[in-house]
Amino acid sequence: ATATLDIDLTPAQLTALGATVPGVHRLCFRFLDSADVWSPVQLTSFVIEPPDPLADLVSMEWTVSRDGAVLGSGATPVSPQAAATNMDFSALVPGLTHGQAHQLTLRAVDAAGRTGSEATVSLTPFSPDGPEFVVFSANFDDGVMPPQITPGTAGISGVQGYSGLGPVGNKFGGNLLRSATGNFVTLHLENLPPHTRLSVAFLFAAIDSLDGTGTFPAGDFFHVTLDGQTIFRESFANATPDQIQSYSPPGGVELARRVNLGFGQGGFDLDSAYNMALEPVFGNIPHFASSLTLQFIIEGAGIQDLNDESWGLDNLMVTLHGTGSPVPEIAVAQPTGTNLTDGVSSIDYGNATAGGTAVAKTFTVRNVGTSPLTLIAPAVSGGGAVDFVVNSTGMALSLAAGAVTNFTVTFTPQTSGAKAATLSIGSDDADESSFDIGLTGMGLNAVPAQSDPPLVFEGFDLEEGSLTGHEGATSVGWSSLWENNGQSGTVQTGSLVPPAGSGSYYTLPTRGNRGYSIRADFGGNMIEYRVPSTVNQ
Repeated sequence: ATATLDIDLTPAQLTALGATVPGVHRLCFRFLDSADVWSPVQLTSFVIEPPDPLADLVSMEWTVSRDGAVLGSGATPVSPQAAATNMDFSALVPGLTHGQAHQLTLRAVDAAGRTGSEATVSLTPFSPDGPEFVVFSANFDDGVMPPQITPGTAGISGVQGYSGLGPVGNKFGGNLLRSATGNFVTLHLENLPPHTRLSVAFLFAAIDSLDGTGTFPAGDFFHVTLDGQTIFRESFANATPDQIQSYSPPGGVELARRVNLGFGQGGFDLDSAYNMALEPVFGNIPHFASSLTLQFIIEGAGIQDLNDESWGLDNLMVTLHGTGSPVPEIAVAQPTGTNLTDGVSSIDYGNATAGGTAVAKTFTVRNVGTSPLTLIAPAVSGGGAVDFVVNSTGMALSLAAGAVTNFTVTFTPQTSGAKAATLSIGSDDADESSFDIGLTGMGLNAVPAQSDPPLVFEGFDLEEGSLTGHEGATSVGWSSLWENNGQSGTVQTGSLVPPAGSGSYYTLPTRGNRGYSIRADFGGNMIEYRVPSTVNQ
């Protein structure tokens, strides 16, 4: 059922509510039905204008938010005589995200404490090392496939029920690029200007009965690669509520989930929509090359034809960052692919025996800036410096933009106990002139060498031809001997399998009326035990 609610607030009622200060106010209300069940809280807002224009302004109140979450707020003094007031929101709000839209709400305050009406504008932070540069953008509404895209079997089609989904300025329009599962869509760009990072933004349509991660039909994974390297691979599930979808979207990314947006007939054929411009994986990706190749596909054992399941892209955009004045910028990784943070990261070497086997780790240094980076050979300092040895042989001390070099640090504890030191890499990076990394490890005492256990043959049984022996021998050999008038010779030889433990038996072949020579080898230490033939008489 639907109903229309008219709310008229008189000045007396506003005074009773305490809402007499000029500015924007929010009104919350909810409904109670005959079963005493409350509806969800509804919000609306209204503005109380001041009786006359504000005079003698003293401050500007501000609030910065993103996706409904407040990141910072405050008040900045203003001078009535000043033509303008500069407000550095990058410094005021550390939580700003580069390249993403934020909402800035402003309200003036005068000397009497009266406030003006709120005004909200869009705020998009730029990279500190240069402006953004959009190198590709397509919304497919003209029905023409961009020449930079190799679509495979994909084509341009109407968005149907997806139309209008998305935030202001980034909504599904009239057309999207639609592809069957199992088909590659490739975007290739050439002659890119110098840059340090890039961002990829697009609206993603998960269409029809995608099967998520499961045993049947075994999954549909949306897989995105940049220059051959995977940057995103997650499963999407539309068919049934109990299917597993590995992708858990951050706030603001999910636009619709398992609803009929026109491509299917309901039931298993439901659709979902996502604003991947807000997915952090696709933002600020390190990149330096003058060309790039992006590939999109839904792959997996569950792929089916276009009429059963498919996917689509709209508002596809690639933006380069760090295209301003050339600057060097150091980045350090250990292991390769795991970036470290200056002054925060620490590498643990685990246990190593004092004076024994050393533990070595390789560090990778990359210039993620746009001009050459000059390095100073790494060094170790601190109480445990003697236990960590740097080997910078072959390490380049000048790196072009995007270039890498390596060096190793080996943990060789001199004594037992916990060890700690600091690894420092000097460079001409403006804000990380000394990149410092903690090093830790534990030195262990060497284990004394132990002598080989003695070989003990506890008995010999003539009838059964067996004897007991000590475990630990690596091999045991035997010889069947003959003796006559002081002379002897070998009749037969062989080897025995060492027993599982003390008290087990070595089994010998039938020897008749002959003696045995039994030899046990403990890793090169040979012990012989001879059983003379007189024992058999």
